[in-house]
Amino acid sequence: MKNLSYSVILVLTLILSACSGTEANNENEEKNAQQNTEENREEKQEVIIDLNTIGSLTKEEIHSKYGEPSTTENTTFDSAEAPTEKYENGLEIMYINGNPARITFTPQEEVKIDEKSKLAKMVGFDEIKPDFENEFTNRWEGIGGYYELSAHADNGKVTFFYLITNEKYK
Repeated sequence: MKNLSYSVILVLTLILSACSGTEANNENEEKNAQQNTEENREEKQEVIIDLNTIGSLTKEEIHSKYGEPSTTENTTFDSAEAPTEKYENGLEIMYINGNPARITFTPQEEVKIDEKSKLAKMVGFDEIKPDFENEFTNRWEGIGGYYELSAHADNGKVTFFYLITNEKYK
């Protein structure tokens, strides 16, 4: 009878130990998932707008993604119709033949220039050092298959990004 009591106590102890270990594992998994979510959120915050993708979309696809523009100007470029649309989020797009030719993005929130190589990443490109830089302009040539991306600054803060999709639109 004594052996049976010890056996029951031993079995109960093992079961309780296993349960508490599972709870600890679940807590660790939850903490890891939360940490990964926070890291993903921080990484996503680095990209403030994806000019890389916008540059490859048609006018209709951009309207589908961002809605109708707040204003449209009927402009021309090299004798071609080149309507320019402005959006509330600081995005401005000049279209030629229904495709983005020049894209300007003025950030709504302050963007400090800490590391110049990260500027391209903020607008959807790979993190890469500019081909040209001074205190007012950082420029990448041929980035993402486009003609040129530039970030313009004043007092160490980005005032606007400018993407020219093709050399013929410079």
